[in-house]
Amino acid sequence: MDWYIEFYETESGHCPVVEFIERLTDEKLKTKLLARIGFLEEKGIYLSKPHAKKLTNTDIWELKIKHKRNEYRILYFFSGVKVILVHAFMKKRQKVPKREIELAEKRKRDWERRFKK
Repeated sequence: MDWYIEFYETESGHCPVVEFIERLTDEKLKTKLLARIGFLEEKGIYLSKPHAKKLTNTDIWELKIKHKRNEYRILYFFSGVKVILVHAFMKKRQKVPKREIELAEKRKRDWERRFKK
């Protein structure tokens, strides 16, 4: 099965995941994030631990990236064969913060309202 990556874009034209990656100053980290996104595009829903995990009680998944002593997450969801990347952040706690999940869910609802047929 072919999977397709789509970067969520707000109605005003902002692309949160792309903007997060562009703000990073560590080129090795950027390369690692983009490679992991490519791996997600290759494997889709079949990408599993330790690279990806479905978050409990939600339709949101997390793509996990470790770099040096930091952990990064890209939150996404599936719509058919599309993988919609909606949010990215540096993880600072054991669990993914509720506000990060809520933001991803809000963007998922917005995407579905505008694009899901």
